[in-house]
Amino acid sequence: MKAIPAGNLLPMVCEYVTERAGMYMDPTMAQALIISKDNGDMVGAVIINTYRGFDCHISAVVETPLAWRMGVRLAIAQYVFGQLGCKRATAITRIRNTKARRALEAAGFSLEGKLRLGYDGKKDALVYGILASECAYFKEV
Repeated sequence: MKAIPAGNLLPMVCEYVTERAGMYMDPTMAQALIISKDNGDMVGAVIINTYRGFDCHISAVVETPLAWRMGVRLAIAQYVFGQLGCKRATAITRIRNTKARRALEAAGFSLEGKLRLGYDGKKDALVYGILASECAYFKEV
């Protein structure tokens, strides 16, 4: 598995994440990484948006948990904390998305709060965050 910049495929990747996550991803306000198998088949994507210099939002969808291999985690951490220079990253998920919540917690994110109707204007959301200093994957880069 590897994570590669979406480049000119950004609109398609944003649509892919929008359809699967149920939250609109605007390609004019985002960057993306495609998660692919070694043969090039796409098995997931990561959207980085709401960049504020010190913080950005990370949204991801994957077709298989195997997509979260070490190389992919390192690529995401290097992009967010290394290239962008963020001090923290934020992730928002639906309260009922237990798979995403477990994945975020396993990656070192901490639950920071609840946003009423904050997922899509209809469903509540949970906010998770991770600091660069807490990210084991970034320390290895």
